[in-house]
Amino acid sequence: MLFRQHGRYSLELKFRYLIPKSDRRNRNSFDIRFFFFMPYSFNVNADSYPKEHFYEDQKLYLRFNTPSFGLHELAESSRSPFVRSRKLIERVSEEGAALDRNSYLYETKLCGSVYKSTLRETYYRIRKKIRKMDPSQWRSELLEEIEEMTRLAQWFHHLTGIAADFSKDIKYHTQLVDEYISLELEKNLLWIYDLLHNRFKSTPAEHQIEAAIIREMDYRKERGYASVSESGQAEEDLEEYAYRTKILKRYTSDVLFFNVRRKAQGKRVEHILYAVAAGIAMMFATTIAFLGQTTFGNLSTSLFVILVASYMLKDRLKDIFRDLFRRSIGSFFYDRGVKVYDPHGRRKLCHIKERVTYVESAKLPSEIRTMRGRGPFEQFLAYTATENVLMYEKNIRLKSKVIRKLHTRVKGIADINILSLRRILSSLSVQYRSVPIVSDGRISKVLPVKRIYHLNLIVWYQGDDDGFIERIRLIVDGKGIKRIEKVNFSETDSLTG
Repeated sequence: MLFRQHGRYSLELKFRYLIPKSDRRNRNSFDIRFFFFMPYSFNVNADSYPKEHFYEDQKLYLRFNTPSFGLHELAESSRSPFVRSRKLIERVSEEGAALDRNSYLYETKLCGSVYKSTLRETYYRIRKKIRKMDPSQWRSELLEEIEEMTRLAQWFHHLTGIAADFSKDIKYHTQLVDEYISLELEKNLLWIYDLLHNRFKSTPAEHQIEAAIIREMDYRKERGYASVSESGQAEEDLEEYAYRTKILKRYTSDVLFFNVRRKAQGKRVEHILYAVAAGIAMMFATTIAFLGQTTFGNLSTSLFVILVASYMLKDRLKDIFRDLFRRSIGSFFYDRGVKVYDPHGRRKLCHIKERVTYVESAKLPSEIRTMRGRGPFEQFLAYTATENVLMYEKNIRLKSKVIRKLHTRVKGIADINILSLRRILSSLSVQYRSVPIVSDGRISKVLPVKRIYHLNLIVWYQGDDDGFIERIRLIVDGKGIKRIEKVNFSETDSLTG
């Protein structure tokens, strides 16, 4: 599991489900539960924050894991989208065959996504070497990798020139991917340039990287792409530069994202149970009317009073049984189902069931209570400041056999959950406490320190073959998330909790 802050108010949790080629099961199942421990000061409960709000604040993305390639593999391997894109074009020019449009769009978009991922891994590897090794140990290898990175980009630049002779949509599509590849190369080269400049100031490698960056900028300018930055440009133009980078990333990566279709679960049973509740209430009212008529006869004052009272009680009984059934079915049925299809919406790849409910602390599973395990400081406060526990549960069933057939280069699925905490934190006020700073036995200054709150989250995961429980602590205030910390099991006995 990976977690990170996603903007000021949002938390991102990412899971990866691997589907090994050797695993021949038709389906793989995964269960995930999030337990949010809301302090009393948050004022979060079933009335102030119903489950509908949670679903509105949640974004769910599922996508294929980006296929993994090294730089050399991208240039040579028959599995490489770069190689396959070139072969599709060559087949048209050499054999006179029609271009397989869908395959070309897929492979070229995959070029952008795989290139981005490969450059990122290359940068991490280079950064590690620069920080830990002497320049004489990594300089030649660095220049080789820089050359490989730029050669792949230049190869796609050449492909873009060939695609200009094809239809207008193929030409424009290839130019979009080409611009994205150029921007990704520039970004990673800039990162490496900063590493070298901050550590060694001026080196031959730094000058070569700078020249490669400028070549990419000149190439985009020559092509007429909008992502060009020059001195003296207006801020609006630079904003367009950043905006295009984001949009192009979304365009190329859409071949990896699933088509998600949501549908409410348990509604049919819910309506049947509501009808039963209305029937019980009506049966009560009819029984009272029958007994009253038998006892008091027709058209008496007493009968009139009894009929009015029974009608009033009938409505209350109906609502009581509706609430009772609503709470009851929540334990047996999920709130909604999510059907997930491949990016073209043709084949169903998995089915997800979701449920949100509030759970009493005493009814939590023992392992969750143990993981929450408050330290002495919080244990004493718990008597006056209780926590409400919101649980989000998700069951995922992957059609592994279908996925393996559709995408031979994909090894797994990424499940991305982004939750906005803006409404959850809306009741928190921004307060400060003056903290004295003592130096040499005297108060040197008094600092205003913002008050913080702790929001604990426990994640429970169970797959076909493995499982885990992890706890993270969100340090928040009235203006959003300040930081996120992973809590080790040993810390559950600490004084802070």
